[in-house]
Amino acid sequence: MTRNLSMHLLMIVAMMSMVGLEGACAQQAESIDTGGVDALPDETPIAQVEDQVITGAQFRQRFVREIGPSRDALFPATKTVTLEYVAGLLVREKAVAIDARAQGLLDDPDISWNLERTRRSLLINHFVEKIMRPAVKVTDAQIDAQLKKTRKLTREQAARYAQNGLISARIPQLIKGLHTALHVQKQEGNMAAGAALYAKLLNRPEMTRAKTMPWVLKEQMLKELTPEQASLKLATFDGGAVTLLDVMKGVHGMVPVKRPKNLVTAKGVATVVDQSLGAALLEAHIKSLGLDKDPEVTQKIREREDQRLLALIVSRKAKSIVQPTEDEVKARFDEIKDQLEPDQQVKLKTVWCEDRQAAARARLALGQGRAFDTVSKDMGQDAQASKPTQTMASSETVFWSRIWPAEPNEVVGPIQGFSRGEVKWRVVKVLEKKEGKPVTPENQGPDGIQSALYQQRKAAILKPYQDELLKKYDHKIFESRLSAFNPIVSLSQE
Repeated sequence: MTRNLSMHLLMIVAMMSMVGLEGACAQQAESIDTGGVDALPDETPIAQVEDQVITGAQFRQRFVREIGPSRDALFPATKTVTLEYVAGLLVREKAVAIDARAQGLLDDPDISWNLERTRRSLLINHFVEKIMRPAVKVTDAQIDAQLKKTRKLTREQAARYAQNGLISARIPQLIKGLHTALHVQKQEGNMAAGAALYAKLLNRPEMTRAKTMPWVLKEQMLKELTPEQASLKLATFDGGAVTLLDVMKGVHGMVPVKRPKNLVTAKGVATVVDQSLGAALLEAHIKSLGLDKDPEVTQKIREREDQRLLALIVSRKAKSIVQPTEDEVKARFDEIKDQLEPDQQVKLKTVWCEDRQAAARARLALGQGRAFDTVSKDMGQDAQASKPTQTMASSETVFWSRIWPAEPNEVVGPIQGFSRGEVKWRVVKVLEKKEGKPVTPENQGPDGIQSALYQQRKAAILKPYQDELLKKYDHKIFESRLSAFNPIVSLSQE
């Protein structure tokens, strides 16, 4: 396996495995006891469309997204984000995905190539987590070595990174063994034919291609190659093959400027085939173990497919939307200018904590006179995050009302905040405050207003379509369960 493929697979391991795998949604909605709502597991369905459930974990993640950092914080509220609103939003989107699936749009080239890569990445990640990681042990010496290389890591994180390195080192040996076990045969005679076909698409296209795009387009691959040419086998193995179209799909997935320049030669094609084989063999091996049928990975794949189907439908519906004109933006600005909030800023230090109790202990330590930096180092989860940062209403949204009133040198907390797409507990120390300038058409106003007007127009098109789908597909929201997955602790509870 080439070094590039090794790095690609390590990226899959290091980035995706840190997130972890969500539990499968196997438990049926009707079997959940609604008693003890505060203790419901993340897999609990909070809504259902046909046979597809929306789990508490999915609901919480989307709720955080809806209330999270946004420029809309500068503008008058256009919607109230409630638990019921977010649940309804998810139900509508699920109905769109189900209908798109029923139309066979999973095979649409606009998303199918991307989904192929996504499915393969999820399968490889699942294999790593279920088979490889339990078999790879790290020593204290290896953890210590990792900490010396990356000092900002916790010991647990360093152990994970060290383990990822060991897993990555084993993958080339695994793939080398699969070459033999799956009887790989490179079709050397077809490499030159593949290069000639690629050269034809690149240099003698049938369709008009802009001069600023000196590369092969997806439309060319689909329309200018015959089925026989697209399925030209460049390598074969037990139960599968790497075809010319597979190679072209892989190249198409790269940033244009980084695509290989020598694909018009047999050697260049052979190089890309070598790079493609590793992942293809891993996928074949994973499927031979039956891991592609595991509910935890099939559910993950289903979610990604639904996301892409939803995006495809929305993009197609939005093609007819006319962008707001300058006059329309100006008229809207004049209408709401007295309601616009100035872009105030606060400079602060933060101690991010594991939970509310840990944040309360950190606040107590600060109240007892311990230095903020010491508390951050001893009790915080990320010492680097204790460095002073600027924040504002658009970053804090629902938490801004607690931060802005604080005076310089005042400690606020325990208080929640947004960190890497999640809501976490923290204690903050206000260092200084800066009054913002009034929003004017010359600074931050127009972009936000233009976006808001565009989103309103998009919603006006999508809503009737979604309304019809909700008549078509059975759906329900289990409202009594929603509060169990509300990530925000109300001020009355603090």
